Amino acid sequence: MATSHLNQTDLEAAISSTIDQATRQQILDYLIGAGIGYTSPDDGATIPVQQGAAISNPDPDANVLIEINPDNTVYLDANLKAIIEATNSDVTLSVIGSGPVLVATGAGNDYVSFMSSRGTDFIGDATVFAGAGNDTVVGGGPSELYGDSGDDVLVSGSVEGGKPSTLYGGTGNDTLVGGWGEDSLYGGAGDDWLSAGPGLSYEVLDGGPGNDTLVGGQYLLGVGGFGGELDGGAGDDVLYAGEWVRPGSMMMLSGGDGNDTLYGAASALANTMDGGDGNDLLVGSAGTVAEYGGSGNDILYSNARDLLGVVLEGGAGDDTLVGGVFAGSETLHGDAGNDVLVGAAETGSEYGGSDNDMLYSGSTAGGGSYLSGDDGNDSLYGGAGTDILDGGTGNDMLVGGAGNDTLYGRAGDDVLYSGSDAVHRTMLDGGDGNDVLHGGAGNDTLQGGAGNDTLIGGKGTRDEYGGSGNDVLYSGSEASRASWLVGGDGNDVLYGGAGNDSLYGGAGNDTLIAGSGHQWLMSEGNDGSSFIGSATGTATMVGGGGQDYFYLSNPHSSDTIDGRGGNKDSLTFLDHASADLTGISAGNNGFLEVSFSNGQVTHVTNIEYLIFNDGQSIRL
Repeated sequence: MATSHLNQTDLEAAISSTIDQATRQQILDYLIGAGIGYTSPDDGATIPVQQGAAISNPDPDANVLIEINPDNTVYLDANLKAIIEATNSDVTLSVIGSGPVLVATGAGNDYVSFMSSRGTDFIGDATVFAGAGNDTVVGGGPSELYGDSGDDVLVSGSVEGGKPSTLYGGTGNDTLVGGWGEDSLYGGAGDDWLSAGPGLSYEVLDGGPGNDTLVGGQYLLGVGGFGGELDGGAGDDVLYAGEWVRPGSMMMLSGGDGNDTLYGAASALANTMDGGDGNDLLVGSAGTVAEYGGSGNDILYSNARDLLGVVLEGGAGDDTLVGGVFAGSETLHGDAGNDVLVGAAETGSEYGGSDNDMLYSGSTAGGGSYLSGDDGNDSLYGGAGTDILDGGTGNDMLVGGAGNDTLYGRAGDDVLYSGSDAVHRTMLDGGDGNDVLHGGAGNDTLQGGAGNDTLIGGKGTRDEYGGSGNDVLYSGSEASRASWLVGGDGNDVLYGGAGNDSLYGGAGNDTLIAGSGHQWLMSEGNDGSSFIGSATGTATMVGGGGQDYFYLSNPHSSDTIDGRGGNKDSLTFLDHASADLTGISAGNNGFLEVSFSNGQVTHVTNIEYLIFNDGQSIRL
């Protein structure tokens, strides 16, 4: 029970059987910092140390109490700076009073707690080195708690003015619980469970190596715009952001290495989530503003509500990104890998990145999204809003939605589909490459661009432009509609529909085939073109400057043919033999009227040859 004066060497020797060397050095550092006589480097100074068993009221002059009784209650005084349990038995120690004080225990399964002399929470700074074993430490005021090896439970009791506590789990599967202050929790190696507790201020949770679970604070007020940080570290971790975070505060969740699961806080206005390496699952909240998958095959869900500037970024790997249902504006980046992006409601932007991606607009009527496939062979699908779909490079497939969409195939051999209904219209632009464009039910416009393109109009398609290259254009017009087809440069083939269509071949050696409606067919240039009438419709055909060929097959129509330039234009009647001809006479405006026995009259001008289905011909 006596108090003796020990130098640093003697103190280490007195506790060396139960306290490891690293902890002994930390005890000395603490006592040096307390300013009670020890110095660094050691000058041989001594301090009063009391040693004994079951000492509840230490010598008032003692700075250090070395206790060998495993079950004890110690009442602090102003001079006592350290309590060292020099036993490897299971210790139960209650410290009563006010700090600061250091407590160190041995290799047993220890329980250490703190309380004020009035039975309330401990006031002052507490530092605890629990040692080996499965220890439980309930801190008092602002605390530093070290679990060391073993499966430890460390609980911060910090209430004094929201001052911070720091908890270190060490090795083992530890449980760390923060208090009301600005606490920092470090799980260390092992599968740890870290909870920030109620937490009124900024918090830091670091799981370290192992498969950890981190739970943010429940009533974070935030400091300087930040609510806290949760870092899973290496291992397959689960992170939960805190609830009821003050508006303007920010929670940052980082999964680190491993296959992690991150959940945002429902009420926070600014959560940032980073999965890190591994195949991660990120589930955002109403207040999550950014989610980063990192490397690996990640799944990101946004649940943001009415926020602007929300960002989901998949990173490397084959990722799935799903926008929020009630989001105001979101941006989704697939980055490298074969990604699937499902856009948010209202408005948003989606970028597939490199590789072969699938992008879905989630836009609703009145909203609109921008989808860009970027590199790779991508598939893009519009929503109900006014969307823009941009395939980028690669052989892409673009499918418009129900709104007034715009589709750009860009480079590559692309396939574009309009999803328009009768009250909406879509613009389809194939861009470079050999593209296939399909119109819809609305007043669509199809532009093939460069390359040998195929344009297939829908029943409501208004305009089709082949562009450069050898293109094939099909009108899908109904009898009550009319389409305008322009072949452009190249040797094009144009097919009329059931409506009153206009087919314009442009430059090149074109083939124009009339549909069943009242059709207007015209070519340009000096290359010569072929015109084929419909078996059921009526057509006006106008040639170019070259040698053009006209073919009629409807025995009941009244067609008009103008060869224009060239001196070898011919008109072939596939429905009449030469014997059916009853006369050729001058008509109005310089046209000749070619009459047949069934009463059919065809109006021609600038035609040099008439050819009949029996092989006979007439030069005009």
